[in-house]
Formats: sequence, C-alpha cells, structure tokens
Amino acid sequence: MRGHSILIASWALALSIILNGRQLCSGCFLEEKHALLDFKASLNVTTNAHLILSSWTGKEGDGANDDCCTWERVKCSNITGRIVELHLSNLRENMYEDWYVNINISTFIPLKDLRALDLSYNLFHGEVTGCRDWAKLQNLESLYLDWNNFNNSIIPCITAITELKRLSLRDLGLEGSFPIEAHRN
Repeated sequence: MRGHSILIASWALALSIILNGRQLCSGCFLEEKHALLDFKASLNVTTNAHLILSSWTGKEGDGANDDCCTWERVKCSNITGRIVELHLSNLRENMYEDWYVNINISTFIPLKDLRALDLSYNLFHGEVTGCRDWAKLQNLESLYLDWNNFNNSIIPCITAITELKRLSLRDLGLEGSFPIEAHRN
C-alpha cells in the first residue's frame, strides 16, 4: 500500500511540474501566441488589415481563437502542443494596396519546435533583420522564401540554420555570385 501511495504522489508531482512548466493559452503556448501576434503586427498593414491572418487575435476569451493551434496557417504537434509548421505564403493575396513589407525573422525565435516555415509569394523586401537569430531556429528543416525581394544580406542568415534540409529560393531577387564555401558551417 505504501508503494502505491508513493507512485501516486510521484505522478501528481510530475503532472504538476509539467503543467506549471507549460504556459498554455487554451491549447497553445503563450510565448508562441505572442510571437505570432508580433509577426502579424510587424506586417504594418493599414488598409484591409482584417483580411490578413484574421483568425490571429490577441483577445482573450474568444473561444477557439484563444488557441493559436487552431489559427489559419498554423500547425501544432499533437503530442507537445508546440507550433511545428507555419504556412505564411501569399499573405498579400487579398490586399489592394502597395505591399512592401520588411520582415524580422527573430519574431519566430520563441517557436522552439518550428520545422517548416513558408514565407513565399509575399514580396517581402530589403535588408533582412534579426539575421543572427536565425541560428536559434535549431529545428527548422524546411524554408521557402520564393518570390520575395530580399537582398544578398539573406545568404549568411540562411547558412546559419544548421538543420535545414529543404530550401527554396526561386525568384528571390538575389544578385551576383555567392561563395558557398565561405558560408559553410
């Protein structure tokens, strides 16, 4: 009987540690929800903003919208509840204004288990900020950047991602030669 009590106490302690360690926001991690909302805010859309990632809201008590795992273009692990894929291609699809947006990848750093990131067909442009932080995307295996207008500053950012297995850079607007050897880890 004493062994049974110790087993129950051990399970209760383990469950308490797990639940207290996970800052969940109705199904998703709070820091991951904030990262997604920071990315959305960084798009700085003025006209037709309601058309961009409309399910991504910061309002608590919105029912299903509290859980960022149910948001459009987001896929979470059924086991860990962490975000593993973001499909953010062609966000400008419904926009009727000029769309020239810079992107800061460092907003995705809290997504510790992110394995796939699709940012293609967005016409993001210019200098890539947060480049040093790309190395923190330690689980990222697939990166799609097609049809954006980044400059050559993106090359060292990409090479910082050590687990990358799939990379797509079609029509990225890069110019000149790229000494690959200089960027190998």
